Amino acid sequence: MQKGSVPVKGRSYRGVKITTADLRAYRWALKSKAVISTKTFCSTSVDRHVAERFAGASHPHADKQSVLIIFNFSQICNTAIDLRRLSHDLPCLSEYENEAEILVLPLSIFQVKSTEENSGKIVIELENIPMQ
Repeated sequence: MQKGSVPVKGRSYRGVKITTADLRAYRWALKSKAVISTKTFCSTSVDRHVAERFAGASHPHADKQSVLIIFNFSQICNTAIDLRRLSHDLPCLSEYENEAEILVLPLSIFQVKSTEENSGKIVIELENIPMQ
């Protein structure tokens, strides 16, 4: 972590549409107690409502389902960047300041803590495993 940068700790949210196969992979990781890693940059928000807008609504016959992913960072995470404030001296870097963006870097490691479906809404909760 850069000197003076603001560490990421807490919770952020990502709203996405995923395939049934991807959803099965999260459920398998939960059941197997396996860890997963991000493959790409993941834009998340500390504002749940922002993420829920991105998830949108699922359509019964669509091949993708709307999912809210909760990213928990119970310890300081060195593989996520708080774009609201890069350091104590630098202001917001995000193009969309009102989205309160946290950028999760590729190869960040998580454990799936739960997958829930209620009234057609799917929520996946992840816990960050800090890199040493």
